[in-house]
Amino acid sequence: MRKEAFQPFFEECPVAAVTVDRAGRIRSCNREATSALQRRRDELVDTPLLACVAPEDREQTKSCFLEVFRDRPQAWRVSIRRGDGLTRRVEIRARALPGGAEEETAYAFLVPTGAEEPLRPELVRLAPLLQNLPGQFVAILDAEARIRFSVGLARTHWHADADWLGQEFVLLLDATPENEHAFGALRAHVESGASWAGVLWHGRADGARFPVETFALPSRDPRTGAVIGALVAGRDASAEHDARDAAAAAERLAGIGRFVTELARTLEEPVRRAAAALRRADGGADAAAEVERIERLVGGLLGFATDVAARPEPLSCGAALAEVAARWRERMARVPVELSLDIPAELPAVYVDAAALDHVLDELFGNAWEAVLGRPGARIHVEATEQAGSVAIRVRDNGSGLPSDAARRIFEPFFSTREGRLGLGLAAARRVVEAAGGRLWAERVALGGTTLALELPLEPATRELPFRPVPLEMPRERSVLVVDEDASSREVLRRVLARVGYRVSEAWSGRSALARITAAEPLHLVLADLRVGDGTGFWLLNRLRADFPEVLRRTVVMTGDPSLASVDQATRETGCPVVRKPLDFKVLLEVMDEAVARAGG
Repeated sequence: MRKEAFQPFFEECPVAAVTVDRAGRIRSCNREATSALQRRRDELVDTPLLACVAPEDREQTKSCFLEVFRDRPQAWRVSIRRGDGLTRRVEIRARALPGGAEEETAYAFLVPTGAEEPLRPELVRLAPLLQNLPGQFVAILDAEARIRFSVGLARTHWHADADWLGQEFVLLLDATPENEHAFGALRAHVESGASWAGVLWHGRADGARFPVETFALPSRDPRTGAVIGALVAGRDASAEHDARDAAAAAERLAGIGRFVTELARTLEEPVRRAAAALRRADGGADAAAEVERIERLVGGLLGFATDVAARPEPLSCGAALAEVAARWRERMARVPVELSLDIPAELPAVYVDAAALDHVLDELFGNAWEAVLGRPGARIHVEATEQAGSVAIRVRDNGSGLPSDAARRIFEPFFSTREGRLGLGLAAARRVVEAAGGRLWAERVALGGTTLALELPLEPATRELPFRPVPLEMPRERSVLVVDEDASSREVLRRVLARVGYRVSEAWSGRSALARITAAEPLHLVLADLRVGDGTGFWLLNRLRADFPEVLRRTVVMTGDPSLASVDQATRETGCPVVRKPLDFKVLLEVMDEAVARAGG
């Protein structure tokens, strides 16, 4: 058998394997060898194999390899010395294959005998814990603080564990004096035989820094008890850190918030009475407009300060729009603003709180009215359309329009493009709409003006599917098929998933996905967007359920739909977990792990 023909088997062999030349140097090694010897590939290649063999077994190993190069396959038992300082008993099975005119090569397989353990007693004790550590990692360091074993770095740092074998642990840390001091304290404690606990700031593969709650204890040689390194367990503490920052900020603003809310409540009734009196007395358009502005400001404060406690129910969207439009038409009679409506007679009911929808529509009309006040030929056009699973409402004005960066910011609290405004009305409106499972956004009109667009679901908003802690230890490589019509979305997913160890293939429709699946391509997971362009997303699920139930058990559904009623139905029928777009990649990876675990690996 020629070397070229043997090479693919060598690379994919599930047993540790190395090639050795006549000088005894390691010429290549497979991935299992780096794990068995606890050394990086570049630490092994071009180094003598005898450096990994215990001194008492070296003469035997030399003699056996001399026989191997005489074309006499050999098998013998030795103790190997791993990169983490521990030893392991293995059986070396070797034979020579012709490697060309310049040299001959021997292939050696290192098969564990199981005769000498307990090896890595820390891992034996931690094995159940390692299987259920979402957002956490464990690493074993040698005496020089190099990583000799790790699990979970792909989940926390977006680094493959195999890539960091033999690397200095300190390279994972953010380079600050505080970190250096803390890591120095960790090493000092461990070297003295004590444990250490604290927070270290780490750097992720995408350049972000994050806090890690860290616990370290000595790693000891099971024979002598000597400290030979450290076992380090870390947990991503970003959520707690962000929560503490948010709590501190909230505490600083709490006093101001309580004062503003109480002020708004105090002014609400007097302002309402003053506005009513001015209307009855016809106190002038300018005075009435100013009082109405104050009335809306107070309403915005109260709307933003009050928790959303809606009672959604089926509601006639057309009737609600007509009622709000009638109120505003009366106001606009005093100011020359043209209001036109395009509302179909048979709009379906939306699922939303009636009072909340009235408040949101009032806010949209009010913003459009303020945008056109004082402009010649001022117009406001309102239209409603039925879409798949929702009703869309657009309120368009012909005002001066939004600045280029304002369309995405006008829903931020305390942001306003108008002088003297608090900028809370649209922020409160968006909270209400999102609580109902809908969307609220702004669009710039090409010829001037602004459109505020509202989309409300025909079905009640549903809960996110829960997920539980799942195994973090990946096999050598997992394959995933990403089904999404958007090429840029597939590219982002491919980059992220490849970074944490997935082999990614792509499909742009349900039919193209089924073609890949039927081609007998081995797949651990399918990640499928239901809303593909040719409408074959749900079709794919049904085909998998009928013809490929084992693949369906490994399928995760993605969706950006504001209403999940139809997705819930698919989930009940197929059992597939659902993740929402825009994707939270931490959640996505957890759900993918859970899908593999449920399907049996």
